[in-house]
Amino acid sequence: MSAPVQVERAQATDGDAVLRLVEQSGLPLDGLVDHLATALVARQGGRVIGTAALEVYADGALLRSVAVAPELQGHGVGHRLTEAAIGLAQDLRSPAIYLLTTTAEHFFPRFGFERIERAAVPRSVRSSVEFTSACPSSATVMRKPIEPALQSAPIVCTLQPGELNARAMELLPGLVRQARAVVELEEGYRLTFAATSAVLGAIAGTIDAERQCCRFLRFQLVVEPEDRGIVLDVTGPPGTKGFLAGLHAE
Repeated sequence: MSAPVQVERAQATDGDAVLRLVEQSGLPLDGLVDHLATALVARQGGRVIGTAALEVYADGALLRSVAVAPELQGHGVGHRLTEAAIGLAQDLRSPAIYLLTTTAEHFFPRFGFERIERAAVPRSVRSSVEFTSACPSSATVMRKPIEPALQSAPIVCTLQPGELNARAMELLPGLVRQARAVVELEEGYRLTFAATSAVLGAIAGTIDAERQCCRFLRFQLVVEPEDRGIVLDVTGPPGTKGFLAGLHAE
């Protein structure tokens, strides 16, 4: 019997396997390493046999690099990865998901994607490498609107005070201590970090932990080119800024 296939968030150690699989599938690699923190993998017996990634921008998410090992194609792995990516975009409160494809325009409509004109894509998403250079101008552009399931989530952390103190270093208070700069936004904060793999891994871990106990938070992560820094915007609905200020003061 074949080992079961598990779909989960990519780990830092999955980078090489993800890149090999995407390259093997003939998909562009440009910019992918900058978005491994929001990538997903399908594993079978400890081996990465599928992947999908999101690039998260202010006005939406870009779904890219949906790839499955040739011998596992046709077994529903791509379907599961796509559904997981849609769920991740919903968790991150992206208003819509966009994608570019030259070969799979008949695959994605089953998930609610519709063809649109390139001009209808928000500027922040069009600034991605896939739109600017990696994919040809003839590629099909598609969009899926996202209904945020947690739009009315209460602005409250579900951890008890003792748990919050015990986990402080893996949650936002610990991450703020590593920031080079903290700038106030309208409903949150912008944190700037040194561009290192260790910091990027810590940010990914914090996002994963916080989204489970503070489900109203929205995270937007940008890795600047040429090691110029990592920028993390932590925002949410009205009242988020005051919540974060009180949390960080504890």
